[in-house]
Amino acid sequence: MPSGTLTKNSAPPIPIRSRLYARRKGYRHKRFRETVASGFAPPGNLPTPDWAEKSIELSPRVGPKPGPLRLYPYQRRPLECLKTYEQVLCLWAAQTGKTIIIQTFLGYVIDQDPGPVMVVYPDEKTCKKRSRKHIKPMIKDSPVLARHLTGRKDDFQLYEFILDRCNVVMAWSGSPAQMASEPIRYLIRDEIGKFAGQTATEAGSINLSEVRLRAYEYVSKILDVTTPSLKDSYECNTFESGTAEEYFVPCPHCKTMQVITWKQIKYPDIIPDEKPSDYKTRVKRDTYAECSNPACKGKITNNDMARIIWDGEWRARNPGADIATFHLAAWYAPYVTFGKIAWDWLSAQGDLDKLRHVINSHFAEGWEVPGESADENHILLHKASYPPDTVPTTEPVILVGTADIHKEHQDYVIRAHSLRKSWLVNYGTYVSIDELDEVFEAEYPDLDGNLHGVKLVMIDSKYSTPAVYEYCVEHPHAVPIRGEENLRTVVKPSVTENYPNSMRKLGRPIRLWNIDSRYFREQLLIYLSHGMNNDGTIDLGQADWFIHRDVTARYAKELCGDKKIKRKNRMGYEEEVWKQVGPNHFGDLEIYQLGARHILRPQLEIISGVRQQPKGPKVTYQTLGR
Repeated sequence: MPSGTLTKNSAPPIPIRSRLYARRKGYRHKRFRETVASGFAPPGNLPTPDWAEKSIELSPRVGPKPGPLRLYPYQRRPLECLKTYEQVLCLWAAQTGKTIIIQTFLGYVIDQDPGPVMVVYPDEKTCKKRSRKHIKPMIKDSPVLARHLTGRKDDFQLYEFILDRCNVVMAWSGSPAQMASEPIRYLIRDEIGKFAGQTATEAGSINLSEVRLRAYEYVSKILDVTTPSLKDSYECNTFESGTAEEYFVPCPHCKTMQVITWKQIKYPDIIPDEKPSDYKTRVKRDTYAECSNPACKGKITNNDMARIIWDGEWRARNPGADIATFHLAAWYAPYVTFGKIAWDWLSAQGDLDKLRHVINSHFAEGWEVPGESADENHILLHKASYPPDTVPTTEPVILVGTADIHKEHQDYVIRAHSLRKSWLVNYGTYVSIDELDEVFEAEYPDLDGNLHGVKLVMIDSKYSTPAVYEYCVEHPHAVPIRGEENLRTVVKPSVTENYPNSMRKLGRPIRLWNIDSRYFREQLLIYLSHGMNNDGTIDLGQADWFIHRDVTARYAKELCGDKKIKRKNRMGYEEEVWKQVGPNHFGDLEIYQLGARHILRPQLEIISGVRQQPKGPKVTYQTLGR
């Protein structure tokens, strides 16, 4: 039949001009029809976990288990709840599979129920890492997701994915401009406990991200996955107000369904004169969980735990709540052992930073911030029977002196720090900075008669700064120190070669230490709470912080000179700040002592045998001032 001849059942040909126009403009009629039809299609009937295990491919560039995704049983119900609940919160420990929850839900949205998505991380660095190493490889390596790519390079950028049926925006909490984008239907937030509270120009990151959901008010979804931060934080309060579900597993011996808690984990006691390395080996090998059934009390080993999680189930404390919330500790993860968690707990004793990390990241519990201020009578309960000017222990210790200079008078405090405990050796008042030599060059005996000198001196440099700098130049073991509110790090060293506000050179460069005074005030309250009985008395055998028998009321009163109060900031949000309500000179010196203890932590571990001396130049106390 001649070309171009029409038959009864044939369609008229498309004009050549129209075909060229369509090709030049990039139109693809079939693809266009499929896209329009899919936009009106209902969500897939396949449950989210089943779809994920059938469709998602994990990249070998990301994790140790590449290939088709296989979810752990405790990961399934939170994903299923996203179909019936508007908001789902996973308050889980670190390394329990939270990232997989995010990737699974995001992939399901892209393929089965498309709509604009925003994924929010705590900071830009984390956002960049997750996008480049997790989200983008998952989309490229999973055929069901890769088919939604447009093929244009500009549509698949680091912080924004323009797909055929939806857009995905990657944002972080410290950038209002990044979050103030177009309306979204799905909001995914990772580690909300680390989100920035407020910015200078807009509301907090949590509230700001939720504003973008208003256009999809009745069909929007929120997924939050995080480790907890503080006990009174947004994530902990949200968990308690939600369904508050815990994961129950059966005992391998008596089949009793129970939640495994830290109280059930049993680790061996240390043997006298046992090497730390040998004790560590025994703890990691012999730690187990004990069944909560009093009639059983069987041992649940790591191998048992890896099996019984597959027979576990989620049980809600508040089944009628509007938000689905889930709590999971680290020992439920198959690759986390009881021994590892127990050793981390033992290693954290005496180090409040490590202790908070264990409680947040292993127990998945909020860190409890202490009360408003110390109590004068409570401080005096820490009196021990030893006299001043003595070191009442035979443990390896480091003596630290702190001094505070004022217009009227000058104060000093000397403490002996071991790895776990701290003893007040002496405190007092002096007239001039020149008298410090007599105090800090003295030697103090311990219970065996060995003499200890002050190894590190930290002097407050806010007042009479030039004199403090000159003293530190002449005494290599002395350093200037300053307390500041809300530093980005707990301690921040810097080096100066000049006098303050001058180009005049010092005799040598000196190191200035800035510490977060708010952080260490709260640490002091935590130290004071150790060993406290229910009736308010102190068990000195369990306490970590001591004062000698001759301490006066003035010393105790000045430790209570700062009080935590609540106020509203300029954005109208309530925040807690420390306010001076009385003399606080010795209180500041004790704060500096805790800052010095934090700085000297590696040296305390070395002299206690917990850590070996690193190779290379030996770190001396003089180098802390250089």
